[in-house]
Amino acid sequence: MEKTTRPQKERMLRIHQIINEAKDGSSRFRNAYPNANDISQELEVSAKTIQRDIEFMRSRLNLPIEYDQIKHGFYYTEEVASFPTIQITEGELFSLLIAQKAIASYQGTTFEGPLKQAFRKLADSLPESINIHLDDWDRSIAFHSASVPVVDLKQFNLLSQAVMKKEQLLIKYKKPNQNEASERQIDPIQIVHVSGEWYLLAWCYKRKKFITFLIQRIRSIKKTGRKCARHGDFSVEDHLRNSFGIYSGDQAFQITLKVDKSVADYFRERKWHSSQINKELSGGHLRVHYVLNSLEEIQRWILGWGGAVQALAPKQLVESIHNAAQNLLKKH
Repeated sequence: MEKTTRPQKERMLRIHQIINEAKDGSSRFRNAYPNANDISQELEVSAKTIQRDIEFMRSRLNLPIEYDQIKHGFYYTEEVASFPTIQITEGELFSLLIAQKAIASYQGTTFEGPLKQAFRKLADSLPESINIHLDDWDRSIAFHSASVPVVDLKQFNLLSQAVMKKEQLLIKYKKPNQNEASERQIDPIQIVHVSGEWYLLAWCYKRKKFITFLIQRIRSIKKTGRKCARHGDFSVEDHLRNSFGIYSGDQAFQITLKVDKSVADYFRERKWHSSQINKELSGGHLRVHYVLNSLEEIQRWILGWGGAVQALAPKQLVESIHNAAQNLLKKH
């Protein structure tokens, strides 16, 4: 039984030192070629652990370690002055911290555990000075999410496995305005995370088109035992390029908005969609133009500005916002 839980990077550093010291005669080993048993006794771990560490040093760190069959021990085939360490710039360190913070976006999914474990392993491999610096910066940056979607982990895992293995599924899906869930035969294509929500993009055999399903609304999942059809010419990026969020349509809507000066800076400071074009108007107001293939999400978004953003075109959008506002007034 091993008497220590010495981290792997620390063990490998000691192995490196032992091999170098044995060669120049400065170690306590009489043999200039220490073997796994010699090193394991020194580090109080098993010989198998040493063998695994040396294989990692050879294959992943590219250290020139060889085993001498005659002298029964390890040696460097060329001089290794120092043990290799990760070189990281301040910009890369900052990006690493942002990645660690972003793990919060995956809370409640099957990705959360593996992501945290992977980050811990990466952080453990960094030099001690960098780890300290990372801790200092950690206190200066925070991610905050107003809401976290409730996702069934077992269901999420079934969907992600089906996407990876290209397995056809039979699901029951319930929209908010439906009394009962409808059954859909689908080819799952990709799981997409947009604006804090998790969606499944899939080919729907019932509607004969690619559909976006909100994962929380999937009531049941069954495997059909068949593989997905080939959708080689389909691109998720192209499918979502002209959507305002996640929902995509078949038309090209020319959206024109008038933005009040009280919120105009938000549009000057941020591009809400790749097609956004701003035109300055007198008095500090803006005219904003978008090209979208669906009106569903932008209607709710405009209403959220509380009258500070006015739809000028197309006619369908203007009428739908007017009707929604009238319904809201009737209920208050």
